[in-house]
Amino acid sequence: MHLIKSKCIPILLYAVEACPVNRSLEKSLQFSVTRILMKIFKTRSSEIVTECQNYFGFYTMSTLISKRKAAFLYKLVNSQNELCELFSLVAQEVNIVSYT
Repeated sequence: MHLIKSKCIPILLYAVEACPVNRSLEKSLQFSVTRILMKIFKTRSSEIVTECQNYFGFYTMSTLISKRKAAFLYKLVNSQNELCELFSLVAQEVNIVSYT
């Protein structure tokens, strides 16, 4: 289980924070994890897999994607890099304009 969390999940989520993610992609990624766990636990029940995920501390793909995006944006906003600061300012201006 540790190998899946430390090796497989990061590969599945590689660079997902920089890409637009729709519900279909989230479901596809979750399906991959669910199938892996079904093989490990020798079951075909998604309810059992969900319980195992909860027991072993596996987050859902949508939660992991949200966390990765938040961490990425936090690093972008707090970066000292001039290019990152420029993108951050432009993004803030777009948000201000879109809310007014």
